[in-house]
Amino acid sequence: MDKNPSEKIGIMTWFYAMNYGARAHAFALQKMVQSLGYECEFVNYRSPQIAKMELRTCLSKNFRYMVTQTLKLLRFRLSSDRLYKGKKVLRISKLSMNDYKTIILGSDEIFNLIHPSFDKVYFGVGISPDISLITYAVSCGQMGKTDKYPNEISSNIMRYRHISVRDQWTKEILEPYIIDKNIELVLDPTFLIDFSGKDSGLFSAQHYLLVYAFSEFSPDTILQIKEYANKNDLKIIRIGHHCSWADKCYPFASQNMWYEAFQYADTVVTDSFHGVIFAIKNQKPIVIISKNDKTNKILNLLEMLQITLDFYDGQLTIDDYLRNSVDYCNVFKIIEKLKKKSIQYLRFSLSEK
Repeated sequence: MDKNPSEKIGIMTWFYAMNYGARAHAFALQKMVQSLGYECEFVNYRSPQIAKMELRTCLSKNFRYMVTQTLKLLRFRLSSDRLYKGKKVLRISKLSMNDYKTIILGSDEIFNLIHPSFDKVYFGVGISPDISLITYAVSCGQMGKTDKYPNEISSNIMRYRHISVRDQWTKEILEPYIIDKNIELVLDPTFLIDFSGKDSGLFSAQHYLLVYAFSEFSPDTILQIKEYANKNDLKIIRIGHHCSWADKCYPFASQNMWYEAFQYADTVVTDSFHGVIFAIKNQKPIVIISKNDKTNKILNLLEMLQITLDFYDGQLTIDDYLRNSVDYCNVFKIIEKLKKKSIQYLRFSLSEK
């Protein structure tokens, strides 16, 4: 017997973003909600800001970069990534309880007022009051505590039935807008499920240092990476982007290739929040490079998991940096505890009438 459409759960986030981490957390949250027994799909709304940002990305820098980014965008567009999407939504006000019983806002930086993709819709503004709203692992990113939400957003925050965030920084920003509810600190959805799948064999037979990063590294950092790789007889593999100093680049890697690259890497170098997460999930030695728009969420993640790594600046050898190794035994005890709490939050907030 078909389920009642009014029992369906919607998720609102940037599930279509040209970003491996964004696809990973979107897939993980949908999978987790489905595992709790709900029919679940993404609210198929695309912010106009996303299209503008994609265009700027594809047209920036040199010709080679433009071609690479355009081809990558096409690959992301053509890949379903096992995400279940609803009918296309042009006006969010048209949604009703006949579409969704509850909409989950999150995860990702959809609450970041200064993000290039900011859209008040992701705060639930304009969604029918008949539809319950909860958040899961939302983040404010690098938004400052002096940046104030406009009244339209701040008043809408008050209607959320339950609120959870993925970092302490976001919790502190939202607290002045919340009167009668607790703000729960939960794990990013990617910690909640297992991403291992069919092994292509592409990476398993290699020994390599994996680079997954958005920024260009300093000459000192590149030199230290090359020296470390040479000393440890590792190839340098870069995924998601091209660079001249890597032994092999996979700028158009599929989502599964991206997961697999972390699984078999000997060491990971990244400036990405989800790059850090997938290095942790696979218990890898990790070198974390600072990137201005990601420092808050990475630092909060490390603090939450009691990892005492600093950002790497290229001044130390990588061997010296990695002497402060991660105690993965302790980290996974913390993750398991937070995972239970996060799933319990989802189960309770979705089942409450």
